[in-house]
Amino acid sequence: MRPELTRSPEATSTRGSFITLIAVLLLSYLAAALYTVYLNPEVSFWKTAYENKRVWSKEISTSGPKTVFVGGSSCAFQIDAGILTQKHGMPSVNMGMHAGTGAPGILAIGLSVLNPGDKLMLCIEPALLTDNPGRTPLGYQMLTATGLLFQPGRHWMALQGIRLGEALSALRPGLYHSVTMAAKVLAGRPLYRYGKADLRAGGAMSTAPQANISPVGADSQSWSPESKRWIESITTQLKISDNIQTAYLLPLALFQPKEAEEARRFHHAFLDEAPHPIQSIRDEAAGVATNALDFADSAQHLTTSAMENRTSAVARLILNPPSPQPTGIK
Repeated sequence: MRPELTRSPEATSTRGSFITLIAVLLLSYLAAALYTVYLNPEVSFWKTAYENKRVWSKEISTSGPKTVFVGGSSCAFQIDAGILTQKHGMPSVNMGMHAGTGAPGILAIGLSVLNPGDKLMLCIEPALLTDNPGRTPLGYQMLTATGLLFQPGRHWMALQGIRLGEALSALRPGLYHSVTMAAKVLAGRPLYRYGKADLRAGGAMSTAPQANISPVGADSQSWSPESKRWIESITTQLKISDNIQTAYLLPLALFQPKEAEEARRFHHAFLDEAPHPIQSIRDEAAGVATNALDFADSAQHLTTSAMENRTSAVARLILNPPSPQPTGIK
């Protein structure tokens, strides 16, 4: 007879320890993912902002086509869609999100509220278009928190190459975030710099001004070939399938007066490179401002009064556009 095969106590103990370790790791990951999606102060704020913007979008969509402004936080702090809708008769929603969401995430969130016949106004910061339209951890976190990662819709046009492994990995808060949150709790500081009080009707944001805003430097920037192909493909599809016209508007940024003209030249060159079929919206500012008092807490976040002035200027540009200039004339 064959002798019975039995596991040694050491082997049984090792197997049990391995199973316990795997279970602990899975539970730790699940806890981290749940924190990221539901408790992370940054994600929670921008999820609330998204939900408010979406509600506004649904309300104004009942009266006909609208303009959807899409970009990073500079978009959120520069265009008051409530004023455009109520004062200028231009139904609009500001879908500006955190720039850390990345160009694909930012555009996907904006596309999620588009209806056939709407107008898409891209206000994405040039720095997000000078390289591959990369997906970011915050982008995956926002797409998960808003549910867009699990919903069908035209927003998937912007999410080419989504990888499940990347998405799962991005739901971990990371060491830097954990240490930062712990430090804020111990110091009694707010867990995030913005709150619900900073949200305005229509999707815009405003916050209390701070001192010593540092200007950005004039820098030549060009659309990357990958970004141009990506944007052109999406905007062409939108035009053909849903009659959605797309335009690009440079967000304002604070520059030193001595660098203003050089920055405008760079910005005009950037506008000249905008891919077909995007219309470039041109104005005298060309994305350049020099008065630090017009900025709240960064070189791209306008104060409330400056945002209202900028909004009125944008309304004039869109409703009464200047005569087009030949390409290359600044």
